[in-house]
Amino acid sequence: MLDCRYASKCSGCPWIQFPFSEQKEKKIQTFQKLWLQYKDDVELPALTYHSFGPGGYRSRLDFIWEEGRLGLYEKYDPSLKLKKIIDLEECLQLEPELQSFLQDFRKIKWPVRKGSIRLRVSPTGKRGAWLDFSNEDIKNLLQQEKELLMLQELAFVEIGQKHKRLIRKKEGALGLGEPEFHSWFQTWMGEKPIPLYSTVASFTQPSHLTNKKITQTLSAWIQQIQPHR
Repeated sequence: MLDCRYASKCSGCPWIQFPFSEQKEKKIQTFQKLWLQYKDDVELPALTYHSFGPGGYRSRLDFIWEEGRLGLYEKYDPSLKLKKIIDLEECLQLEPELQSFLQDFRKIKWPVRKGSIRLRVSPTGKRGAWLDFSNEDIKNLLQQEKELLMLQELAFVEIGQKHKRLIRKKEGALGLGEPEFHSWFQTWMGEKPIPLYSTVASFTQPSHLTNKKITQTLSAWIQQIQPHR
């Protein structure tokens, strides 16, 4: 069980207060209930549970910036009219490289009331940041330059719903260029990593570590079946 100082308030890890063994049992029970709900005529095979430890393996984070706070929403409380953002100075679910990136990113104080932020670290350690702010906020940031230049010193920067990259225009002003694809993710052929190209803002579900385990497990199953193609 992770000793997280935000566990009582943050909604990011709803089962973090349970010991690992209890978390495992709850997840298996949840899967069993879903299986019976949709596949009650097919026997559920034995379940194998994989874990890489209690935390420290996420390679991407999605936080919200709201009036100087950067983090996730607090847990639901019916007595509260509005949920607020819990300011997370650290997250024990992040792999060390991403945690370091978060610490550097938090030094920048954004003149923005609210927006979404994605930070990720590629399999090779390259840093990427995506700022999903309003058009007005983006325009002001491009004009002021200070915060964006600070971020550009830390990472490859994308801005807005169209995933445009931060550039310096010929006339000297900061601007937005067409999206640029980098190997922010990868898959595996045996022990050989295969780079997958995308934008920082593209969606990926697992971490680099868990994706490797998923692909290795699927490959092992396929070898057992021995398909013709």
